[in-house]
Amino acid sequence: MVPILRSVIFNGSPAASLADLTSDEVRSFTDLKIETLPDLMLLEPDDFDNILGNDSSTFIKRKRLAAIVKYLRSGDANTLMAEIIQGSYGTNTTAAATGAGVSSTGQYVPTAPMKLSPCDIPSFSGDIMDQDTYKTKVEAIVGQTTLKHLLSRRPNSADEIERDEELFNVFKNSFHGGTAYLLIGSTLKDSEEKPVAPSGHRLWQDFLAWCNSGGRKDALISKLKSDIKALVLDGDHINGFDYVNQWITKHNELSDLGAAVPKNTTMSDFVHQIEDDDFKVTKELLEATMLRVNRGTTTLNLQEFHDNVESRQRTLDKAADNDMKVRSRRSNVQRSRKRGCSPASSVESRSSGGYSNSSNNAFKNTNLKLPNAIFKELSESQQKAVIKWRNDLKMGER
Repeated sequence: MVPILRSVIFNGSPAASLADLTSDEVRSFTDLKIETLPDLMLLEPDDFDNILGNDSSTFIKRKRLAAIVKYLRSGDANTLMAEIIQGSYGTNTTAAATGAGVSSTGQYVPTAPMKLSPCDIPSFSGDIMDQDTYKTKVEAIVGQTTLKHLLSRRPNSADEIERDEELFNVFKNSFHGGTAYLLIGSTLKDSEEKPVAPSGHRLWQDFLAWCNSGGRKDALISKLKSDIKALVLDGDHINGFDYVNQWITKHNELSDLGAAVPKNTTMSDFVHQIEDDDFKVTKELLEATMLRVNRGTTTLNLQEFHDNVESRQRTLDKAADNDMKVRSRRSNVQRSRKRGCSPASSVESRSSGGYSNSSNNAFKNTNLKLPNAIFKELSESQQKAVIKWRNDLKMGER
């Protein structure tokens, strides 16, 4: 059966293609038994969040699917169908739906960039700890639309000026209630304090400057240094790979802010903050290297320090993996023994030194039934020995 998102055709292209869905994403709809046109038309925007995940990588896909469903319900040219096709192919085209019981309208509709609504951008409280994450999310979301150019340049046409004002309103809603909201008033005035039209581009540039301004920049530098000081390779909360990655990332951020730490100090701290006993030899090796660097007998190679820690982590991971395999193998053997051996046979095996087999059992059974005529011919001491031996065997079988 052809998936519904491949059978609904718009202007010669399946809905799945217009929404830029992968095969796995199309299969997600089929797995949920969304197999007919009525099934698809029942979906709401929140449903697409649940199916595709509510993150920036699927943002545009979810927006397009919502517009497709809206069009299927109404067949109205005032929907965003033209914007979907424009976003996929970059040409003016007819928004016509055919197949799956939907007739073609044959209507031309004006093309426009994919729009953003205020709820698409997350709220920003102004907390310095959140500003980098916020900037990344905004760039990822807006970067998937034709509004992305407005983040880096001014609008060049009447249409872009209109979109620039829409972007302003999106940011205004995002900043509402937070400390960054103070930028709204200042960005609506020029250098002579005269009113100017709302501009998302200008507001975003003012926001970036504000993030790197005086006190905020100093506060961010202070926080990064504090984070680096608290970064410890202890083996419990962080492993060697994460330790190296976080160390490099945070020092790069410091460098971008113009607060780079001298290399000797950086690597000395890097070695000092290794506290995991599993890295003891590695730490001693790096300490010896630092001594040679300080004496001037060798040059400092930052990559060498990072590689040594990561190499040790790979060795530890491999050893742990092998240990898990051995444990799993032993566990399987023990379970097999429990399933294949009765308690009596286990005791019997141990009492015979581990060499018990069917012939041993037959031997013991034969000797336990010693004929009375032969038994009476034995001396008293021999009879006692046979009785004791027979009793011992019986106890062993229990």
